[in-house]
Amino acid sequence: MRINVESKKEKNIIQSLERGLILLETIARYNRPVSLSELDKEFNWDMSTIFRLLATLSKHGYVDVDSDTKKYWLGFKILELSSIIYGSLKVQQIASPLVRELAMRTREASHLAVLNNGEVIIIDQQNSPEMVAVNTHIGMREPLHCTALGKVLFAYLPEDEMKTIFETRGLPALTQNTITKFEVMEKHLQKVRENGYAFDDEEYEIGVRCIGAPVRDHQGQVVAAIGISAPSSRIPYSRVEELAKIVTEIAEKVSHKMGFRLMSSVSMC
Repeated sequence: MRINVESKKEKNIIQSLERGLILLETIARYNRPVSLSELDKEFNWDMSTIFRLLATLSKHGYVDVDSDTKKYWLGFKILELSSIIYGSLKVQQIASPLVRELAMRTREASHLAVLNNGEVIIIDQQNSPEMVAVNTHIGMREPLHCTALGKVLFAYLPEDEMKTIFETRGLPALTQNTITKFEVMEKHLQKVRENGYAFDDEEYEIGVRCIGAPVRDHQGQVVAAIGISAPSSRIPYSRVEELAKIVTEIAEKVSHKMGFRLMSSVSMC
């Protein structure tokens, strides 16, 4: 049966992208290397269109082609993306009850985040029970350099990755407290590693303070960050250490459930 995408046109759908996705699904269904002629029999498209779609998918790693047989199969980019999703789902499922415990114990909004394309992305959260709160939502993105969760994730990146993010995204000032110089940020992140937590002192938004701590997997790699956000009045400097102790305790519980053991031979830096 030849697939006719034109019969399925919908508003706001990009036809070329839809075709590319259908092509990927078709290659996956074969479960073996597939030739251009075989794919041509599947679709009500010009062969030249299929070839261009394959070339585009191949350029971005979603499809591989054998230079001898000219047959196509799914590329490792698919595996890369699926592993990212799987890793995020795993930590979210494990951490979710503890995200709620953190909100209950601190009475502040709690969040779990991972690194994605040089930004923080929230994958779980629990609203504060207080009337005035700093709540987030799942899927929300934030910068690395001026949020507690972001600075935790930033702090444990290899130095070359830190510099790449700095060079591509910079350290834009969002408030007068934002750190905007890389050499200052490097020293600040060293302090984050030494303390075991990060503190956002109204660096992302005036009137808001946040505390975050690292979540490690069984190999000791930092795979996520967990923390709280609140109006600055409820995180005065006198309470930072008290609240940081709770945040780091919860982060350690999540890490333990992820298989991390403090006595393992893992560098904490």
